[in-house]
Amino acid sequence: MKRILFIFILLMGISQASNKDGIFLGFELGLGEVKTAESFNGATNNVTASLPLYGFRLGYVKYFGDLFGIYTYANFKDLFQSTKSDREEISIHIMSFAANIDFLLNFYNDKFLFMGGFAGIGIGSANIKSRINGFSDNLDNLYTDFKLGLKTSYEHNSISLIASFPVIPIKRSIFVGQGLPSYDSKLRTNYTISLAYDYKF
Repeated sequence: MKRILFIFILLMGISQASNKDGIFLGFELGLGEVKTAESFNGATNNVTASLPLYGFRLGYVKYFGDLFGIYTYANFKDLFQSTKSDREEISIHIMSFAANIDFLLNFYNDKFLFMGGFAGIGIGSANIKSRINGFSDNLDNLYTDFKLGLKTSYEHNSISLIASFPVIPIKRSIFVGQGLPSYDSKLRTNYTISLAYDYKF
């Protein structure tokens, strides 16, 4: 009898955990700090700016009991700046496409509400599209990041506060002419902070 009761409780736990698994779709909004460093002929110029961002996420969540979960998903993010006046026109998009895995630890659970923290990594590609006063440029680069965050879930809905730290800067060196120093530039996203909403089907 005790063995049957144990098996029943175990199956109930597995059933409840599997009910939380599923595909999710979401979006995120936030800000990112971007630093550019330029050098030419011994002169350097450093600029740091905060840019708004938006993004989309699609993935799958798998829970192992009530405490642990794994989120695997693909996401797209775009940090952007767009200004237009009589004197200048600037349009910049710093985009990333990545595959991600986050490891979740819940520290509060009841029948409907879950709260926890997570850490994760992402790897993919980055692309910068810029247009400044009629001059266009396009750069591609490898993208990796690591992230930390807090997540709360209620039934099919979840909200996450995410701090992401991209690792690899985007570098460029332009040959100016024979016997002349090259023009070097480096762009690094120091961090992004965003709120994400996900709906689990």
